[in-house]
Amino acid sequence: MTLNIRPYASDDVGAVHRLAQRAFSPTPGDEFDPDRPSMGDDRRLVAEWDGRVVGHLGAWQLGHWFGGQRLATAGITNVTVEPESRGRGVGGALLRAGLDAAHDRGEPLASLFPLTRHVYRRKGFELAGVWPQAQVTTAALAALPAPDGVEVHPGGADDLDEMLALERSLAPSEAGMLDRPAEFAARNLRPGIHDAVVLARRDGELVGHLVYAHERSSQDHAFFGLRVKELVGRDADALLALYHVLGSSASGAPSVTLPVGPEDPLELWLPEQAWTASAVSWRWMCRLVDPAAAIAGRGWPDHVRGRAELDLLDPLWPDRGGPWTLEIEGGQGQLRRGGSGGARIEVGPLASWFTGWASATRLARYGKLTGADEPTLAFLDAAAAGPAPWVRSFF
Repeated sequence: MTLNIRPYASDDVGAVHRLAQRAFSPTPGDEFDPDRPSMGDDRRLVAEWDGRVVGHLGAWQLGHWFGGQRLATAGITNVTVEPESRGRGVGGALLRAGLDAAHDRGEPLASLFPLTRHVYRRKGFELAGVWPQAQVTTAALAALPAPDGVEVHPGGADDLDEMLALERSLAPSEAGMLDRPAEFAARNLRPGIHDAVVLARRDGELVGHLVYAHERSSQDHAFFGLRVKELVGRDADALLALYHVLGSSASGAPSVTLPVGPEDPLELWLPEQAWTASAVSWRWMCRLVDPAAAIAGRGWPDHVRGRAELDLLDPLWPDRGGPWTLEIEGGQGQLRRGGSGGARIEVGPLASWFTGWASATRLARYGKLTGADEPTLAFLDAAAAGPAPWVRSFF
């Protein structure tokens, strides 16, 4: 049998939908929804055994923000292989082809949410950030101080461009935040009986938005639960206005699950017993598809100056490994070939350091970075220090 990886074609839709149903759906058999927003066909690949579709991979056109700069990113998603063909190298071949395509498109990063980490580690991905979730009592949200000067009103799909513009204005101050195309963001704005979009405005200007839905609750004496899909606020008053909207459902929904940043101010406002970290939090993984372009494209602290001589190991592209010299000065970074290769690191752990998820000292402590002396570790720690990397959206 011959395995072939090829571009997705429009007549693959039925086969790919059946693969997704078998891989991800709790209730297989749902009909394909042709109106669901999706990525372009040119960013999808399929795997065939002798002409039969057995696998699929997609790559959203995303961006990650690091150091105040946006880096083009392939958001790997819907990596599916039929159960009968698993363990035969189909997923690995799809991933290799997807990363080759990302490199050809000039996307220096690839990121994904893994169902199984070891598969992606073998291809150079490593943990790089979190999609954090918390469960909060709605009564506590209702008790927060009500802000003045912020009005809330229903929104919808027509407001998407304005909502994305607000997100993009705030993203550079975060680490890892996603820049999403409208096709990606629109998936959370599909109107439904139990879904709502809420906009917060001050003097007519959009300062926050909230997208949430009702869900079944496991708590006794609860009509429903709330799950927030999107929550963005320019400042404290905007956030408080949106939290009050959620709190208004306290009589029917005792709690709400929502994405919150690692240093979210909500923890400063709520009593401790009103906040519970949720077990559904996910870690995402990142891959440096082009390490030199990633280093050059990221922002770095202006006060950090130094160099590190690295011996880079890349399991997917061994020829791109070997000695590299990293130099940072004046907020700019450069990775060029050559040097002594004194500090050995694989491309996966290098991504954990690049995003700020793991310091160089921590990587060295656990054997993921070897041969680095104390000055090198101190330089690398200072270069990638900053807010913990996270994203608001799952993909």
